[in-house]
Amino acid sequence: MKRVFTVLLVLVFVFAFASCRQTQGGATDAQLKAAFITASPLGNDYIDMIWRGFLRLESEGWSVRSIEALDAVDHEDSIRAMANDGYDVIMLFGGELIQVGVDLSQDLKDINPNLHIFALDTERELSRDNITSVATDPFEASFVAGYVAAMSTETGTVGVIMHSDSPGMRRFSMGYYAGVEYANNGTNVVTAISGSPFDVSLAYEATLTMIASFPVDIIYHAAYIAGLGVIRAGAEMGIRIIGVDDWQGYIDDAVFWSALKPMETIVSGVANMYKDGVNLPTRLNFDFARGNRLYDDRDFERLPLELQNNVARLMDGIANGTVDVYRNYPQMRMDF
Repeated sequence: MKRVFTVLLVLVFVFAFASCRQTQGGATDAQLKAAFITASPLGNDYIDMIWRGFLRLESEGWSVRSIEALDAVDHEDSIRAMANDGYDVIMLFGGELIQVGVDLSQDLKDINPNLHIFALDTERELSRDNITSVATDPFEASFVAGYVAAMSTETGTVGVIMHSDSPGMRRFSMGYYAGVEYANNGTNVVTAISGSPFDVSLAYEATLTMIASFPVDIIYHAAYIAGLGVIRAGAEMGIRIIGVDDWQGYIDDAVFWSALKPMETIVSGVANMYKDGVNLPTRLNFDFARGNRLYDDRDFERLPLELQNNVARLMDGIANGTVDVYRNYPQMRMDF
């Protein structure tokens, strides 16, 4: 009996050790936990796309949780609660919320040394060794969208409507201009600013004004939620639309292409970099070379065969470096 008992103890010990195997990230397989804290509510395409990344992590064995910290007074408590609860990864979305994470960084390191914070959709240099800002640059996807627009237009004039004129929004428009220029077929681009990322009516009216003023037959919207107004106006007026961020072909058949900013892929990608023990930088540009998808295959498959072949060659060129999307816009090149 004593020998059997000893063997059983050894087996139990081995099983317990195996089930608590350490990952390079510092957490055990069974304990990997990721939290999403957002200053914008779930329920719109962009925030829901981020959350789909967490659901992907959940399918891979992570424990995941979302917190809507919509009031600034909740920011610090929400972050501290997740750190105290042993979360390995916290991802923050929202400028003021991210700043609170930066301000708390030293305290959080003391509370939970294994914790790493990812500040989503920002290129800020945060200079904290337990925080990585994750840039989700739209320039490359906008470049491909501009090329597709220039090669698809029948009038020779295409448009872009943004919700504001800011450095971040110019990455959409300038990427689009660069793609149109790369096509080198004389296509003109006109631009409009709707004035709000949320006001669908303003974007709708801006689109109707553009259509009435110029011979546009394709419009790229970089207008966040207000972009629904661009899509509605395009559908009513028979104008083809290029969507943004997520695949928006489901909204209306007028949307024939979408310039992706695939947060789902980015969320799972950076979380698994943590899991795999990658030495995480303070800033990370999750671009095409890192696995960022620039368009959806459903859109690609709807293109004429000749244009499909042209787009495929373009993507090969971007991948192997023979096509430099920043060539005419060196000021837009990210140095990290």
